[in-house]
Amino acid sequence: MSLSSSILLNRLRDLMRSKIYFKDIIDAYIVPASDPHQNKYVVDHYKRLRFTSKFPGSNGTAVIADKKAFLFTDDDYFLQAEHELDQTCWKLKCDQMNDNFSIINWLARELEKNSIVACHPQLVSIFERKEWEKILLQSNIDLVSLEVNLIDLLWNDQRSSLSDTSISISSNELENSVNEKLHQIRLNMDKSQVHHLIIHQMDVFLWLFNLCLVNIQFNSVLFSFAIIGYNYVKLFIDLNKLSKSIHDYLQYEDVFVYPYDSFYNECKKIVESVDYNEKFCVSSTCNYAIQILISEKQFVIKDDIICRSIAIKYPCEIE
Repeated sequence: MSLSSSILLNRLRDLMRSKIYFKDIIDAYIVPASDPHQNKYVVDHYKRLRFTSKFPGSNGTAVIADKKAFLFTDDDYFLQAEHELDQTCWKLKCDQMNDNFSIINWLARELEKNSIVACHPQLVSIFERKEWEKILLQSNIDLVSLEVNLIDLLWNDQRSSLSDTSISISSNELENSVNEKLHQIRLNMDKSQVHHLIIHQMDVFLWLFNLCLVNIQFNSVLFSFAIIGYNYVKLFIDLNKLSKSIHDYLQYEDVFVYPYDSFYNECKKIVESVDYNEKFCVSSTCNYAIQILISEKQFVIKDDIICRSIAIKYPCEIE
């Protein structure tokens, strides 16, 4: 049964005050309209903003404080939000810049010194997180990352499963093999003095492994991570998406396949098992939860290692 806005917000505030998930009381909790891969459009499984605010628009950010809750959205969705928000629980604000930096600047002005702002690290990019922290620190406000998503604790069994998008092996005979692409990527990793490369973008994943989407619906996405080393490739994906032929194909290409949900634990194991001087590379759009796993000395942000190898191609068209 769907919770009313007032009940849901009261339960969320109880979690913020509980000191179970952080040592101090959380003064403001941010709920972005994003997923762990920073996709522009999110599937139902990741629509935490809609669950929290009951606002179905695809663009917005919620900020829940001790006494008030705010929804920020742009001009395109403002009128819709006016009609659909529970105005007794939510205050609507227009984010004219259409970015979260104006929201963070607003928080820096509104909150008292020594306040604590929290956000789940999988839902904010490394670049955004760095800028948010810089803005808030100027007002003596701490930005913290929680291991647990507080919205998920309330959503529990009401949450839908991930999309039913499936994949197949590309029929494009002009594609280089996976091993040829990996060879070029590793050459560029070597030039950049990088030992491990983390991939989170769907288009890169499809290109690298010569795969394409089937059962395509509007805004279809496929959730996966990959980690490339000089002597290994690890792919993290919903195993139900892989037919036996695709699994055999990836095994033939020396790709080790793991469940999608095991990515963060496996990444942490790799970091802990290698020499402290080895570097891990991610793109600037990678989510901040990945950076948390890696020490500052080992962490490198580069967006061009794969792009320098071969121009990224669009996924193959379905015949």
